[in-house]
Amino acid sequence: MKNKSSFFLIFILNLLYFTNEVCANEFDKSATNLIHVEISEVHELTNIIIAITDYGLSDSWEVQKRSTYYKKVISHFLNFKNHSLIRDVNYSREKWAELISFRSDAYSFEFNENDKIIRRNSFRSFDNLNEFEKKILLIEDFSRISGFRNFFADNANYLSELKTNYSDIIPLNDMVNFLKNKVNNVVYNHVICISPLLGRQNLHRNINENTTIDFVPVPDFILNNISNPADLEIATDLHSIFTEISHAYVNPITFDFGRLIKNKFIDKVWDLNSGYSGYKTAVFNEYLTWSLYDLFILEQFPKINNSISLFWHFQNADRGFIFSYNFSIKLIELYSNLKGKPHESYGIKEVIPRILDWSNQQSLKLTYIINHKDTLKASNGIFSDTLIFSEPMKKVSKITMLIESSNNIIDTLTIEGNSIFWIDSKHLKLTFSNKIEKFGHIIFNWWGTQFPLVSEENVLMKPYTRISLLN
Repeated sequence: MKNKSSFFLIFILNLLYFTNEVCANEFDKSATNLIHVEISEVHELTNIIIAITDYGLSDSWEVQKRSTYYKKVISHFLNFKNHSLIRDVNYSREKWAELISFRSDAYSFEFNENDKIIRRNSFRSFDNLNEFEKKILLIEDFSRISGFRNFFADNANYLSELKTNYSDIIPLNDMVNFLKNKVNNVVYNHVICISPLLGRQNLHRNINENTTIDFVPVPDFILNNISNPADLEIATDLHSIFTEISHAYVNPITFDFGRLIKNKFIDKVWDLNSGYSGYKTAVFNEYLTWSLYDLFILEQFPKINNSISLFWHFQNADRGFIFSYNFSIKLIELYSNLKGKPHESYGIKEVIPRILDWSNQQSLKLTYIINHKDTLKASNGIFSDTLIFSEPMKKVSKITMLIESSNNIIDTLTIEGNSIFWIDSKHLKLTFSNKIEKFGHIIFNWWGTQFPLVSEENVLMKPYTRISLLN
């Protein structure tokens, strides 16, 4: 006979899963146009397990650590770090696929009434990996001795509220309607599986022919229940889910254009060690997906779209997608120039052959500072020297710089007016003052730069370009 606490536990879990019926077993393949945000109990268990591994504790990005919930997790579960399972799943960036298999495949499982973990659908992240299921007995044992199910029930209200707030704040319906109207009028169900512990992982997969699942991080303002977040925060943080869910609409198109992409979009021109090159249309897919995000932000948040898109292009370039800023500008230009009503004719399909023709004609080059010296010296507290660029630059009237001093003080400085003098498109004289102690660095084009250095071909200068300062 079950005791009262067991009945209470089941009652709490039913509250948390009040919308989970659509996902509980194999999906209803006749259902269409459903967007469902879910927190899976077993998936949350694997996120907790990863959080207390050596890798999870030491890595800055794999686990989301900026919440009160994370502190509760560590306080409760760190006592069980010596369990043999924790050593067995101490993955790393080098074992990314195994980590994904362990963490994401957990979505396919649930607890039965005897606290046994059983499969509820056939989803797997990778066909050739089965990291979760082969450890299922150890996982059950860890859950039992750590009191995971009681912990999960105790935090049910927070997790349920998290799920509701994510659904209310992130414009999921607007995204899907945009992608159907602008890109590809296919019909999907979308499952968004979230966890307050999920860090840098963005993963898109198909569950069946008309259902996709996306594992994405939760924005800080939702994690910490900040009311009325600014548009800037929403637009920035919806990037993860937009660029994942859009693959459901982009992938079929790029498959159809596969031969044309292979012939006209040359990976070695557009990619610099991203890890995507050589995988059919993968590099082009990424470029197209990010450009669609820019187009979506332009329509939904027109007052702030330039700065938001720019931030992400710095990250793209730093990852090896070196000309994403240039590509996005061109795609939006081509899309805007379509005659008629693009939203009625899925205009992106019309744009793809045109942007492939354009990309095949480009001879873009990375932009660097090529001064004969890499140190600027101050005279009476004033830094003044000429930067020399490898490519002709846009003669911008404002430049944002990050000043990093030797005593770890970081300051953001935007210079304009007499501080900027363009001798020509390759030579820029900078004059500015800054009270650094002894020495420091200027950093250009980092995440957060409002006024970047960019070439005449719309190529961002190499992200995180640094020049030493000597006082």
